Amino acid sequence: MRPKALGKDEIRHARRLRKGCPATRPAPGDRDGSVGFPYKLVRHDGSVERLVDLSRDPGERTNLAERDPERVRALLARLAGESGPVAEPPVPEVGEVPPAWRDALRALGYVHGEE
Repeated sequence: MRPKALGKDEIRHARRLRKGCPATRPAPGDRDGSVGFPYKLVRHDGSVERLVDLSRDPGERTNLAERDPERVRALLARLAGESGPVAEPPVPEVGEVPPAWRDALRALGYVHGEE
């Protein structure tokens, strides 16, 4: 007896499972997220895609979003606070090395003496 022939969708699903990818992975688009370890929230095109517990589910296979709406709200609030512009760190003038950088470089063995 021969096994039933698989259709294109079933073959695609099997390949994704073999590669360790969720079968229901959405198409590429705008994605962002927030991590409040051990939880990770992922949004896709503005809506919550999934919430996972990285300590218990490092493969990110179990979506906890519907079971833990309070945590989803907390991570969304955190994400809203993080979405502002990122400030550029100050760059010293050529030849000027901030004392903290000099100490770090000395600790790594790149700087010797009291320069």
